[in-house]
Amino acid sequence: MKLEKGQIVEIKIEKIVYGGEGLGYYNGEFAMFVPMSVPGDILKVEIISLKKSYGRALIKEIITPGAERIKDLNHVTFEDFQGCDFGMLDYTAQLKYKKEMVEDVIRRIGKNSEVLIEHTLESPIEKNYRNKVIEPFSFNGQEIITGFFKRKSHDVFQVEDNMLNSVLGNKIITELKNILNKNKVTVYDEKKHSGILRHVMVRTNSFNEAMLVLIINDTKVSEKIKSILKEVMDKFKEITSTYISLNDRKTNVALGHKNLLIFGEKTIKEDIDNIHFNISPTSF
Repeated sequence: MKLEKGQIVEIKIEKIVYGGEGLGYYNGEFAMFVPMSVPGDILKVEIISLKKSYGRALIKEIITPGAERIKDLNHVTFEDFQGCDFGMLDYTAQLKYKKEMVEDVIRRIGKNSEVLIEHTLESPIEKNYRNKVIEPFSFNGQEIITGFFKRKSHDVFQVEDNMLNSVLGNKIITELKNILNKNKVTVYDEKKHSGILRHVMVRTNSFNEAMLVLIINDTKVSEKIKSILKEVMDKFKEITSTYISLNDRKTNVALGHKNLLIFGEKTIKEDIDNIHFNISPTSF
């Protein structure tokens, strides 16, 4: 049977390969890569691209879930998992496959056949653990949104509660969007190179402090933007540092060439194993 783009077929996922996609074989011989799939999954998938020896497909229906898949079977797409390539796996399985992928890289690229990794250290928290996030702005026709880029595109899908961002970071971004919508600030259009809002960065630390960085397409800071940041800062005593990053270049790099302190301290602090860090907008 000749396969065609758009065709829906049934396959079983055999394993996860480097990058996080599942690999199965149609009729036992034609390789099919399926994002967000899990070993043991029996799926109905829609073919989105075909090459001579392999294809790529997206999940249309989970017929039988693999043993390591999370219980919520309604979440099947990249967008459902907010851009988390391993979100469909239970946490123990995530640790296992990430370990295997690192070992594979060491063998293939490092040319070292010895297994160097005993185990993957697990985090005490599975969600809301990142101390830095950058979300792009977009306009959905009705309101300003932030979120993530869809796969292989610069179209933004809305994220109301980023599962990776800290709880405080999510609250700050939500309030910022409310105020920006109220003030009808324009959103950057990369094709036209017009509009103001490009990205928002929030950094948080273990002392429950936050740094807010608004990245804009401009060469100067307007009083309107300053007043918006002041309004956000007034609502969160945790925000101790607020910056504007000026980025008027045609680039995919988020931060601009000039980062201007608007309110508060130049840095936020962090202590790790008795080592003191001062964190700025450009810190890793």
